[in-house]
Amino acid sequence: QTDRERIPAGVRVLNDTHLNTDKANVEEKFSAVAGYSSFVDPRADVGLAVLTSRANARHDGRVIQLPLDAYDTDDLICQRLVNNALNDYVVDIRVPFVCANPLSAYVKFRDRGRRFDNSNAHVRLVAPSEVLTNEEMALCQRFCNVMGLDYGELDILRDRKEGRIYIVDVNDTP
Repeated sequence: QTDRERIPAGVRVLNDTHLNTDKANVEEKFSAVAGYSSFVDPRADVGLAVLTSRANARHDGRVIQLPLDAYDTDDLICQRLVNNALNDYVVDIRVPFVCANPLSAYVKFRDRGRRFDNSNAHVRLVAPSEVLTNEEMALCQRFCNVMGLDYGELDILRDRKEGRIYIVDVNDTP
């Protein structure tokens, strides 16, 4: 008997939806909720972009120049380079959610040259309202519902030029 089979019927289990945190799935759900996307066409678009693994938590992204002649669409995705730079740093926002309710927010500052590393220069813990508007919070809540994320963290980038946020990763085991 599996662990799940031992849980009585009617008992709610968080994230019991076979959550798919593949970056392509995250982007599909994000663009459906937000109405805009971070994905670019690497063969047709021009400019800087990010090429990274489809799999979650690889930290292997790299900035590339588009267009590309070819790339491995099975293992890689191509996203616009979100301008989240602030002085010498890039700034990421991580928001933990439980049942679509934000608990707090981490503002993570990373040296520009270490954009894709999992090593921060410093981190600030703030209230979600300090880094997200009410509309953005509602967008994140809708995203959690569409993803089936009961408990987890969202990695969010804010583009400094356009002001929009992009949910770029979901962590279902924070």
